[in-house]
Amino acid sequence: MVDLPVLISVPNGEQLDEDIEVVAMKTFMDNVCRQVVDRHILADLRHIFLPTTVMDFTGDELLRRASEPQSQQSHRVSYMELVRGLRTILAESSR
Repeated sequence: MVDLPVLISVPNGEQLDEDIEVVAMKTFMDNVCRQVVDRHILADLRHIFLPTTVMDFTGDELLRRASEPQSQQSHRVSYMELVRGLRTILAESSR
């Protein structure tokens, strides 16, 4: 019979207790943060994306709320031009 080395080290009891406490505290803080965000930040915003609310928006309101800022749009255009240029170079080099 061949003895295999132990690949998993078992921490001592105190270290295990500390690790469990750390995980429990992180879980608790995650739950608290989710509740705060849900109850105090998102609670008043639930009506924003209801179909009836969106249908009442004018064209300008809808465009203002749903569109990207101009700076973001210009970045997108320049990146798309870069992608087109790179694809052209790739196509020409693979001929």
